Amino acid sequence: MITPLTSPVSNNNSRTLYGIIQNLNLTTSLDFVLDAADTRCYDGSSQTWTDPVAANNFFLGLDVTASATDPTFVGTAGLATDGTYFSFDGGDYFTETAAHTFADEWHQNNGAFSIVSVFYSAAASARNIFGNTAGNATDGGIDLSMLATDVIRLRKAITDTTDENLDSVATVTSASWNFVGVSFVEATPTATIRVNGTSLDLVPSASTSTEVPSNNTQICARGNNTRPFANTDRLACIAGWSAGIGSASVGNIYAALKARRFITLP
Repeated sequence: MITPLTSPVSNNNSRTLYGIIQNLNLTTSLDFVLDAADTRCYDGSSQTWTDPVAANNFFLGLDVTASATDPTFVGTAGLATDGTYFSFDGGDYFTETAAHTFADEWHQNNGAFSIVSVFYSAAASARNIFGNTAGNATDGGIDLSMLATDVIRLRKAITDTTDENLDSVATVTSASWNFVGVSFVEATPTATIRVNGTSLDLVPSASTSTEVPSNNTQICARGNNTRPFANTDRLACIAGWSAGIGSASVGNIYAALKARRFITLP
């Protein structure tokens, strides 16, 4: 049973995404955790969102210099509430600080991965949560995105020239915080897409793609600075694994965040 906390506590590890993942014993194959409210990740002013797991860090914006593409930090560093997050203006995103390789084979034969995220959707529009495909079928990689209909789409290469789209049935709630999580195992084959309290299990196609993505890995964009988060969207936290953690574990992370984060989730 997950015990809810009754008041915000600064720097309380059990309320951060990394702390929740640790408490659920889900650190195996964990590639990155980025949390606006965790001082291990962000100090409130730097140009880098720091990954405490494997140093898979991301710049605010395109690079280390301050620019118009930088998301804006809002709130108090280390205070895990719905008032601590990154805000967007329609042209902001995060970009890998180096050529991270953890997601290079996620779309390939025997690929496996998981992503969980908490974000605020201001209104229905097409934008990306995570991606490295640049929207091109010939570039390999994966995209996790929201469609203009508020459906969540997991898009991945299955050959060197073809992609497959896996869509949720549940939709993101506009003007609200939302949880989105996916778990994917090509060999099984199984895929789970969870939108808040609703989980959908799908059977993905086998992949023969051998391509390595040629684009940046980006958060809140898809690898070539396109389809960024919309104006007044917010991002609280995101994490990724090179393993399929499974539907139950994705659900457990959702339940723990809902109980402990002081973010109201549908």
